[in-house]
Amino acid sequence: MAQRSQDRRVEETMEQRNSRLSVMAEHAREHRRIQNFYASRTTLYPVVEEHNCGEMDNICLKCGGLYFAAEKNAKGVYTHCCHNGKIVEQASVYPMEMKVLMDGSDELSVHFKNKIRSYNSALSFASMGAQVVPPTGRGAYCFRIHGQTYHRTSHLHPPEAGEEKFAQLYVLDSDLATRRRMERGENSECNPELMRKIDEIIRRVNPFADAYKMMWELEQQVLREEGREASENVTMFISDDRLDSSQHRGRYNAPKRNEIAMVFKSSDGVPPNNRDICIYPKQRELCRISTINPNCDPMTYVLFFPCGERGFCINQSYSELQFYVHRLSVRRDIFNPILYGGKLMQQYVVDSYVKVEGNRLNFIRHNQRMLRVESYLGLADHINALATEAGIRPGVTVILPSSFIGSPRAMQQNFQDAMSIVRDFGKPDLFLTFTCNPKWKEIKDNLFLGQKPHDRPDLVARVFDIKKKALLQDLKKKWYFGSHSGRHSCHRVPEERIATHASIAGISRRG
Repeated sequence: MAQRSQDRRVEETMEQRNSRLSVMAEHAREHRRIQNFYASRTTLYPVVEEHNCGEMDNICLKCGGLYFAAEKNAKGVYTHCCHNGKIVEQASVYPMEMKVLMDGSDELSVHFKNKIRSYNSALSFASMGAQVVPPTGRGAYCFRIHGQTYHRTSHLHPPEAGEEKFAQLYVLDSDLATRRRMERGENSECNPELMRKIDEIIRRVNPFADAYKMMWELEQQVLREEGREASENVTMFISDDRLDSSQHRGRYNAPKRNEIAMVFKSSDGVPPNNRDICIYPKQRELCRISTINPNCDPMTYVLFFPCGERGFCINQSYSELQFYVHRLSVRRDIFNPILYGGKLMQQYVVDSYVKVEGNRLNFIRHNQRMLRVESYLGLADHINALATEAGIRPGVTVILPSSFIGSPRAMQQNFQDAMSIVRDFGKPDLFLTFTCNPKWKEIKDNLFLGQKPHDRPDLVARVFDIKKKALLQDLKKKWYFGSHSGRHSCHRVPEERIATHASIAGISRRG
């Protein structure tokens, strides 16, 4: 090829040679121009170092919670873990046999973590009901639900013999209970020996297992002494508050009690609180558990709370959201089984979020006067007029205010705010979509042994939030995209929602 090129040059005319040299000179000038352009960009726009959150080694002095340095509040204090010392839970010891399964030390840990939701469902005293809608396609595990959630538990005996489930299995022998669990199709891939081992642990340390056993024993005693009809009046209520010796023991006949429940025989005895869980010897329908009952979490997630640790209690100096943030916190030298739960942790996080949102909606429903809904009388009159024309009876009007994030009024308010910014400062010059990278160093370095990023939604959300705030500082303070006119609009990410992307619109200074 080189020889042919030389032959062509020998044969070319003077005009052809000048044309060839002109083209080569033009290519050289274009190459130098591109080099100079990138050299000038390096001078005008300094190289930006990759952002790093640092080590998660900053400690809360109240409870030992671990933080990144950027997670301090405006006063320079870490408060999310315990709300400045206001949230204090009674210390309990997690069983060592279950701890080695959770942290990956046991040879069956991989199998246990893969089927942890099946084990929890089979061994718990209550169930979480929801329409599970997994995302389509391949990818990391994601627990996603649609519609209403509910929590239910069983009465002492099933309608038909041999159909025991949930708490009913704890009045049977451990081996028989394991056989009953393994007969169910959803538990076919579980290990029978591991199922029996965890069952024995829970019987040993869990107060709910003791309570159901106590009710069964009293029922058998009354059956022997007074007959079947009298035994049907044996009732147990699981209180939403811990029972103590100051409560009146003579209120019911033949009471038996432990720290969470009282069993009694009475034909007209009714629990004193409508949030208490009332268990009868046999009922066809399952018993519904209120979401504000502190026994809901330990009865539904027995693998996280094998010793019956209570959930959120009302009338506290902190909110339900702050309580669940406290439970998801990482603490030095304290084992938190929730953070090792993998698939079950995702279920727990979703369930907790739904309870928080549901209770917020319930507050709005029952406190319409406090929200000054009289300002919406025009809307109420319009709805009543439409109902009258249609010949139907209107229901009770409930106003969902714009203060509830995600409501139609909140979305409309955000839209109006955005349009107002555009009216005053002009159209946006930048629209950035900032997404989370599960391979960020801060995420990988703080995962526990054998974990993947989707096993720790709490860690992913914390790192993403820090980097999102750092990006906004780069835009507003350091002007990496040029000076701006004072307005950057960021799609709001509520603190209780685990978000892995944000949309930012920026308006640069004109002129």
